[in-house]
Amino acid sequence: MRKHIWAAVMAAIFSTTVSSIYVQAESTYLTDNVVVRAENARARAKKRPETVTIITKQDMKEKKMQDLRNVLEVVPGVSFSVDGMNRSDYSIRGAASRHCPIFVDGLKEAGEYSKLMGAANEMERFSTHNMARVEVVRGVSGARYGSDAVGGAIRIITKRPVKTNAYFDYEYRVVAHDKNDEYTYRLGMDMVGKRMQAQVSVADNTTAPYYNWQYADYNLPCVTDKHFPDVKTMDTAHWPKNHTFIQDNFSGSRRHLEGRLFFQPTSRTEVMYGFHRLNDDTRTSEFLGHYSFEWWLRRDFPEKLTEKNKGFFFTEYMDIANHIQRDTNQGYISYGWNTGDIKLRVKDSHYGKLTNTYLNTTFLKNKSSDWLESGDRSYDMELNWYGNPKHSITVTAQRKKSYGIGTRLRTTNKAGRFKYHYWEYNAWGSGDGIWETTEAKKLYRADMEEWNAAITDTYTPNDKITVVPTLRYTHHTTGHRPTVGLGIIYKNDDRTKIKVNVGTGFSTPGMMEMYHHFMMKPFTPITEDGVVTDCYQDFKDKNGNSQRLYFYPGWYFQGNPALIPEKALGFDISLEKEYTHGQGRLTAFYNHITDYLNLYYTLKKLETDPDDSDTQLNDTRIYSYSNLKQVTLAGVEAEYTHRFDKHWSLTASATYLHAVDDSTGKRLTMKPLWKYIYSLNYKNKAWHGTLWGEYNTNYIDIFDRKHIKFERIEEGYEKNYGIANLLIERQVTPSLSYYFGVNNLFHYQSPSLNIRGRIFRIGGSLQF
Repeated sequence: MRKHIWAAVMAAIFSTTVSSIYVQAESTYLTDNVVVRAENARARAKKRPETVTIITKQDMKEKKMQDLRNVLEVVPGVSFSVDGMNRSDYSIRGAASRHCPIFVDGLKEAGEYSKLMGAANEMERFSTHNMARVEVVRGVSGARYGSDAVGGAIRIITKRPVKTNAYFDYEYRVVAHDKNDEYTYRLGMDMVGKRMQAQVSVADNTTAPYYNWQYADYNLPCVTDKHFPDVKTMDTAHWPKNHTFIQDNFSGSRRHLEGRLFFQPTSRTEVMYGFHRLNDDTRTSEFLGHYSFEWWLRRDFPEKLTEKNKGFFFTEYMDIANHIQRDTNQGYISYGWNTGDIKLRVKDSHYGKLTNTYLNTTFLKNKSSDWLESGDRSYDMELNWYGNPKHSITVTAQRKKSYGIGTRLRTTNKAGRFKYHYWEYNAWGSGDGIWETTEAKKLYRADMEEWNAAITDTYTPNDKITVVPTLRYTHHTTGHRPTVGLGIIYKNDDRTKIKVNVGTGFSTPGMMEMYHHFMMKPFTPITEDGVVTDCYQDFKDKNGNSQRLYFYPGWYFQGNPALIPEKALGFDISLEKEYTHGQGRLTAFYNHITDYLNLYYTLKKLETDPDDSDTQLNDTRIYSYSNLKQVTLAGVEAEYTHRFDKHWSLTASATYLHAVDDSTGKRLTMKPLWKYIYSLNYKNKAWHGTLWGEYNTNYIDIFDRKHIKFERIEEGYEKNYGIANLLIERQVTPSLSYYFGVNNLFHYQSPSLNIRGRIFRIGGSLQF
């Protein structure tokens, strides 16, 4: 930790000793070009009928955004959540992340393995260091962007090398709550020649351990016996003061290696090849509860019960370590002429994930492993024709093949066995100490295929009206369907526009939802002095005394091969107005999704093994996937940007979201009713400062353990919360800057939403 602090401090000291006289007009060459490209992108967005927010490279620089999560935090209508396994997720206008796919340079990134959890932690893996801009499209976009885009789309456009230079960015962060530190660094180089350009970069990002100290389903005392002083010592977490439990301790690191090569053999032709490798290592520790050591001895080893161990509890927790490697190769060839252009693209992506699960108590430790492999290869063609002054036609076609292989799938297609090293330590059960072996789990394979074609005509009959119809047909392994879209722009005058969008879309189920096979064993047994659940077992111990054991049920996830795609019909209407010193937009939206993909309890349980005393206590409930629900997502968005003078500007937005389950009339959880976003900016040649944040009202949180009991988790807990951030940057020379900032100024904490409290930031950027 100290070396990171000293590195940041020395960088700041060094930078302040450099004279600021270099901040002259000629130093703004690169910055001016970035601003011009940003304004051009925003100008083009005004001519598009859909509701789109563009976050430019300049926006990312001003707030020092590190990943896609930081980018989406400033977009109206976007909200965030955390699932039961501590994975972060996003939604746009209430539509889940599976309904808002991510595209990089026109090609969809999210694979076909999982839809309900496929975008989990996806935001953090997209580093901003190579982004030119991000376009967030809100509303039904199935016709324009293909299957799954029933709620919107996130389009990442990567930057191209424009001049030969190298750069180094570094940021160091400290979490105020527990003093843990983390960092991000990026090192890259751009090379520009007459007919060839290249770029290569590396990046590393660490996430400090994150603790959820509000787990309070029950409140058993943590008793420490002098013979077992290590009961409170957990390998992966500090024991918080004044708290008894720890849940969801998350930490990790992500390392990027990326390179791209551009070649123009002629003035009309370009060829590109790119490679990206991501190594993603994460670790999650989950507190499961306290075992009653006395109860266990009384049941199985009454002869070992003594006054010393009577009333003693020991802690059980689970560590989940994931190692992920994702390799992506992609390329394109493009050719342009006076009235059009054509681009042929290909992408090949491979994903491998090794999961090691460790179950630890003072007396019992074991390890098991699982393997997941998935990949996809896609071929894409885009043809643009501008030969008629009133028509611009775009034709696209794509074919994509995807596969998944894993130990947590069950299909008719066997794919071999996965061998792994298994070990177990049982100090009391067998008395044999550590037991090690090599075991093998069966691997199963699932395949999916899709092809689609679309045509779009941007028709401008006069200066006031633009009509954009789109027709797409998609054939997928799980079904086939046409989707249509119609966008209309009416320009009342040079400063006022009305935009209308109507469209349909559909979203296909993933391999996991169709072929899932995974069991989470019942939670730690609790004595009758603890929580009273609806899961218990009556029995007699070896002395003939009646006993009752309460425990949490296990979950068995079972896929459903009969799933069908979700369908959507939606529209939005916007009024955009430009003023002398600003611009505003007011939008009303509606989206109705049928055959909504849903995880549900089947009311069935796994049969127990009468010869196994442990499984006799199991209440393992079977969960599966279905197309049961219909949901309605409707609301209003208001946005306004105001420029006070050449230094000060303000951006603010408010979103009202009415997201309900039509079958019950209840609001959808993990979403706010109102969300407000603001950003106040100051800028001159040498200094830049930004104060930005958000405020959410009536957010229904179903994972807040402090307020929700386990058996009432679906009801959720309504909360209001806000976050404010501050960043100040000093531009010392055209190539050197440093900054400091504070995220979450007012130290709001919500472990169930991964909001850790105040975070201090310091960093710098150097170009050479």
